[in-house]
Amino acid sequence: MISVPSFWPPETRDALKAVADVVNTVGAEPLVCDLDLSKVEAAGTLVNKTLDRFGRIDALLNIAGAAPQIDLFEMTDEQWRAGTELKLHGARRLTILAWGALKRSNGSVVFMSGSAALDRRSPAAGESPRESPETPRA
Repeated sequence: MISVPSFWPPETRDALKAVADVVNTVGAEPLVCDLDLSKVEAAGTLVNKTLDRFGRIDALLNIAGAAPQIDLFEMTDEQWRAGTELKLHGARRLTILAWGALKRSNGSVVFMSGSAALDRRSPAAGESPRESPETPRA
């Protein structure tokens, strides 16, 4: 299954749909869902659609990530919250809701984090270009 967040730009969504076409050509059956896993109801929808289509879940790969590449000192609380909602809570909800099906199939869960921090071309990777801000006094 491939979950395509509705807030992704069309070129990203088109690329994922192209992956689904490749999956078809090798004889497998893809499931592309237009969902935003940062939303509470999306995990249940994805699990239910998967079970309706395939009848089982053998593996769950939690690799969601869509946080903007922003310097830590420039990131707003809202941007941080949105990233946490998707990557942490979305993965948690999806795992909990898929757990019964995974147990029945003796399946596996894999959690992966982004690799953008390893890409030195990313302006937000590595060290900040400036000194860290003063620690506020309480």
